[in-house]
Amino acid sequence: MTNLTTNGINIDVMVEYHTDSNFENRKGYVFIYHIIIRNYNSFPVQLKKRRWRIFDSNGDIRHVEGDGVIGLQPIIEPNRDFEYSSFCNLHTELGNMSGYYTLENLLDQTVFDVEIPTFELATPAIQC
Repeated sequence: MTNLTTNGINIDVMVEYHTDSNFENRKGYVFIYHIIIRNYNSFPVQLKKRRWRIFDSNGDIRHVEGDGVIGLQPIIEPNRDFEYSSFCNLHTELGNMSGYYTLENLLDQTVFDVEIPTFELATPAIQC
């Protein structure tokens, strides 16, 4: 597990390799990542946007941006968390992901970023 706390928000990431090489019609190597976002602040936040940097060991770098996560813009109350799972496909057996979430403080409407820690995407053969 990888985790990081930024601006009172803790991000935990767990990754698993999906052995079905045709998962949801995606080619290559598919990795499922599970994320827990915990709000340690005294105010509720809403996850507004995400920005990903996806590195594939063949040298490809992709940037993905969008509103919320998995079609949601969840509100996370103080001392609560939000969990979700998604996936990423690579052309090679090794890579990594990192990024940022943009959140809004729902008490004063300020917007701030929290870092998503860099996490490795590696098949079991590479991890050995």
